[in-house]
Amino acid sequence: MTKEESIQLQINYPEREEDVLKFWDTIFAFEQSLEIRKDSSEYIVYDGPPFATGLPHYGHFVSSMTKDIIPRYWTMQGKLVKRRFGWDTHGVPIEMEVEKDLNLKGPSQIRKYGITEFNEECRRKVLRYAQEWEHSIRRLGRWVDFRNNYKTMDKPFMETIWWLFHKLWKKGLFYKDFRVMPYSWRLSTPLSNFEAGLDYRLVKDLSIVLKFKLKNSNNTYLLVWTTTPWTIPANLAIAIRRDLRYVKVKLDNSLDQYIIEKTCLNMLKTSNFSIVETFLGQEIEGAHYEPIFDYYKGGANRVFQVIHGDHVSTDMGTGLVHLAPAYGQDDFIACKKSGIPFWGNHLVDEEGNLLPLNLNIKLAEPFLINEFIEKGCLYSKDKIEHSYPYCWRSGTPLIYRAIPSWFLKVDNLKDSLIENNKRILWVPEDVGRKRFGNWLENAQDWCVSRNRFWGTPIPLWECKTCQHIKCIQSISQLEALASRNIEDLHPHFVDLICFSCEKCLGTMYRIPEVLDCWFESGAMPYAQSHYPFENSHVFKYKFPADFISEGLDQTRAWFYTLLILSTAVLNEIPFRNVVVSGLVLDKNGNKMSKSRKNYPDPLLIIKEYGADALRAYFLNSSILNSEPLKFDEKGVKDMKRLIILPICNSLSFFIQYIKIDQCLILQNNHLSYLDKWILSKMQNLILEINIKMKRYELYKVVSILICFIDDLTNWYIRRNRRRFWREALNLADKLDKEAAYFTLYSVLKSLSKLIAPFFPFLSEILYQGLIDVYKEPQDKKSVHFCDYPTFNSILVEEKLETEIEIIRKAVNVVRILRERAKVKVKQPLGVLWIITKNEQFINCFCNHVSILEQELNIKQIIIQKEFQQDITNNIGESFDVKDSNLNVFWMTQEGIDYGLLTNLTPSLIEEGLVRETLSVLQKLRKNMKLEVSDRIMLKIGIESEFLMNTLKSNEKLLKDELLAVKILWDTKSIVVGQDIKIGCFFIRAIINKLD
Repeated sequence: MTKEESIQLQINYPEREEDVLKFWDTIFAFEQSLEIRKDSSEYIVYDGPPFATGLPHYGHFVSSMTKDIIPRYWTMQGKLVKRRFGWDTHGVPIEMEVEKDLNLKGPSQIRKYGITEFNEECRRKVLRYAQEWEHSIRRLGRWVDFRNNYKTMDKPFMETIWWLFHKLWKKGLFYKDFRVMPYSWRLSTPLSNFEAGLDYRLVKDLSIVLKFKLKNSNNTYLLVWTTTPWTIPANLAIAIRRDLRYVKVKLDNSLDQYIIEKTCLNMLKTSNFSIVETFLGQEIEGAHYEPIFDYYKGGANRVFQVIHGDHVSTDMGTGLVHLAPAYGQDDFIACKKSGIPFWGNHLVDEEGNLLPLNLNIKLAEPFLINEFIEKGCLYSKDKIEHSYPYCWRSGTPLIYRAIPSWFLKVDNLKDSLIENNKRILWVPEDVGRKRFGNWLENAQDWCVSRNRFWGTPIPLWECKTCQHIKCIQSISQLEALASRNIEDLHPHFVDLICFSCEKCLGTMYRIPEVLDCWFESGAMPYAQSHYPFENSHVFKYKFPADFISEGLDQTRAWFYTLLILSTAVLNEIPFRNVVVSGLVLDKNGNKMSKSRKNYPDPLLIIKEYGADALRAYFLNSSILNSEPLKFDEKGVKDMKRLIILPICNSLSFFIQYIKIDQCLILQNNHLSYLDKWILSKMQNLILEINIKMKRYELYKVVSILICFIDDLTNWYIRRNRRRFWREALNLADKLDKEAAYFTLYSVLKSLSKLIAPFFPFLSEILYQGLIDVYKEPQDKKSVHFCDYPTFNSILVEEKLETEIEIIRKAVNVVRILRERAKVKVKQPLGVLWIITKNEQFINCFCNHVSILEQELNIKQIIIQKEFQQDITNNIGESFDVKDSNLNVFWMTQEGIDYGLLTNLTPSLIEEGLVRETLSVLQKLRKNMKLEVSDRIMLKIGIESEFLMNTLKSNEKLLKDELLAVKILWDTKSIVVGQDIKIGCFFIRAIINKLD
């Protein structure tokens, strides 16, 4: 690798990643990696199917990275890890896209357009972004099988869904009920309770207090509070609580009297009132009032009365709650308990329109307020900020609406769900134990039916005569009943099929609902293999999964439905290990939004910094500890600086010098203490990363990797440069050079394999660069075909690691002292005192005193148990510690006192000037992009006679370090060029490369 190639690797790293992709394509790398392990035991990964109705975002990139790291790691551990991609193709995401394309809005227009035509349009467009997905995931470096993907709309997949439904039907786990459910008026369908919890927002809504006149009273009113004015036309009762104290108050400027709970008097908005009467709520229970609207007046004797409600509280409002049982869960329950009849939900249609006004419920509210004012029943109007559920797909506010739905009896499974959850390893643990565990403790029956069109039809046929219901479990069963072939299982096909009732010979028709698409996702372990119709003999080896990973929101979605179905069908866990990632936010902590354009395109980030840098950024954050991440491009840039470039530079350094020396990579017994140290550090890194990976603690890997890279580049390579640079003049030099090359080669090669799961491109670049120089018989075509490094305790030197750690801490302390004294590192100093009574520290410093002298650029280091005043003999005649003019800077760390003498002698000043000149001229060589082996002619112009004599007296050193064949000395005025500052002097220099 030439200097130019090295620079190009750093500058155009993303382009090198593209080259790696081409290399993988050429050798069919992913396919080969599977072929190599085909006889190995399997490690099972389930891929949660995404919707292909939009482009992948940062959240997808995070989960894709995780779902790439773990399979790569276990493949290198000797497992066969098949990675099958899946697509979630049903449900409202695609229906909304198609509605938009066709300029349709809501079920009524879809029915008018034609369900068959609409569904076929969904089929055509459901994978519109599949190619973009494949490109993005490939560019991230993820290996996954797209060609053998599964789709939830495929006939075999849907047949397994029917089999699964039938299995649960036979267990009596499904039932139909008329309940108030979370309802999306934009989608015209009920949602499950866990879907309703996916998107809560802090919003401001109308808060009003209305006056309901008590019957048989001239001027007494119930003050009732609500935040849903649109439900007032459907009011059937008012709830109080029997045990609360209520008061009847009279305002000073009015003849009217108002009933309100005693602790809620602030809702009167005035202090000018008097309390007429105090009583318990039970005293007005059963009282009738006059409704504001007359839609139900025909049955007024059975409705419009005060009833008890367990849900009534005094935290907000007036202590009296308006009840519309068609549009509130608590309302429905309270009215049912008190015998208030349910008279339907006909005031609001399926698309969320308030029919009396023919307006959407939210748009209708201002008109209702005006009507309240006209009727004289509005007491007060305000705004309230509260948390409110929104539809997770359409982004519109949910309402609660009474509707017949099909439910799965989750409550029956609760104990088993909780016990099974304890068998799963959650990372982080708190997500499984608390967030998910608490969710299971309060799990409700799952509404599995949806009033939509593009989905798996619920396989229930109902007799119109006797209401007998038959559950179909397979295509063959339906074909036998229908006496025809079944081409497709979508509603517009199977809804045409009817057959005779086995009970009464009436005709059976399919019920209209389709299944919740989360039911399909939760069934993917079975349906992706068309189990049990095919592959039943291998299913037991592929269930449960060893690993899954998705975002935190899936604790109430995919993770939840996987566990429900596996518990209900097999009483088994669906996965053994799960990594839960957090949410990616913009850099200000706001939700990422396409419309606000508050985040950079992930593919542009990859184009600028490389996929490995983005992966490193995610890995180094807390997002894989299930915490939110404020995305900051600078963080990606930092990861390139801290990981990518240092490793590239290390590779470049190695290749440049090995090509110059043409040295053999041979193991020998002449390892230096630094060789042994870095080999020991590598073994401990291998041990630590393997431990983290087997605990699925991916978020802990990068920090320890960065520490090792610092050890390698800023200590081992930097301190060993001369071993690579210098010419081997004798056998000892030759053996030492070979030891250095062997050590660096071994470390870099182990590192290439160690980082392969995390940074697939960088590891391949590193590995290919190494085997291009020296290929061993056991080397593979790709680093990803190799086995993962294993810990070798024989190479561990704990004592040496401890000593080097002590030395490095000492170096850092003395550098701080230099900064305080404002003395550059290149300026040699005379004396450093190290004072400690700790024998371990004393022995360490004595053993490695030469390192300290070289690293700190200090002539003499004095190690003592106690500071001695009279030590002139130790440091020579030049200094006397009793001299009051001496400048000694002191610092204490971990019980060790460091004293740095900063006075300069003439010889120290001269040596400092030579070192600074060398540094400046080395940079000049580097700026000229010279190869490390290039010889030069050097011309130096100097005005200062003192500096000229100083440098001339060190001419041999300058030649050796700069590879200068000859140095020409002249006055500065003769040499053309820019002035270069050396201390307080200026020089000019011209470098010419020799052919």
